[in-house]
Amino acid sequence: MYVLANKKALSTITVILLIIMAAVAGGIISYAFTIAAYVKLPDKTTLVITGIYLDRENVTSLKISVLNPSYSPTEATIYGIALNIRGETELYYALETYPSIRYGIVVPIGESVNITCSYLKKGDSSISLGEFIGEFIGKTVIVHVLSSDSSASNIEAVLPNARINVTTSFNPQISLKNFSITLTNEESSEVDLTINAITFADIEIEEISPDVNSQPITVRRNSSLRINLVGDWAGLNKTTVKIFTQQGYIFTREIELQG
Repeated sequence: MYVLANKKALSTITVILLIIMAAVAGGIISYAFTIAAYVKLPDKTTLVITGIYLDRENVTSLKISVLNPSYSPTEATIYGIALNIRGETELYYALETYPSIRYGIVVPIGESVNITCSYLKKGDSSISLGEFIGEFIGKTVIVHVLSSDSSASNIEAVLPNARINVTTSFNPQISLKNFSITLTNEESSEVDLTINAITFADIEIEEISPDVNSQPITVRRNSSLRINLVGDWAGLNKTTVKIFTQQGYIFTREIELQG
């Protein structure tokens, strides 16, 4: 009698559980069919920038990952990439990319593409990505992906902080050819910088010591490098110096000369 009672109880519980499971399953199925009528798929393709990658130890290129979502109605063709500094209106368009963007890059539905950018258009000339970063160290950049099949997509990122401060020593009472510059890698910099070239806009350099052009020298964070130079600067009031690094940063500084 006791055994029969237990079996009857178990049967009742089983039936109740089956009813509950059927009700839940039915509810889910009903919801799926009901909500489907209210889900509206986009009628226009919208590319998504899923990430940008920039190595602060090598700023010669910037990689951008772009996705054409699986719910997009069409494939999309990327015809341009542009950068601007947040708060400023000037756009710097990518000139050299891999794969080449010259004839457009097609992104099929549900697929993504990685685009590497290394040179930008500035006015009527081109600059390397490292020179762009050297000009806007530590600022927030907005990356735009342009497509004729999609609304513009953009994403923000903070540029690496690598700062070179330049101080000069010109003494016309001693010589109009001998001078020196001191390069300081500031304490706030994120990387050590290896100087591998220095150029001047209006001075033809005859001698440089130490010769970083042939033997690069690393300037660690919060340290300095003094470089002695020989070059005729008579008659000049100011000049522009460019400092190149193995990490890809290019710093342009205008310096004044002592008349």
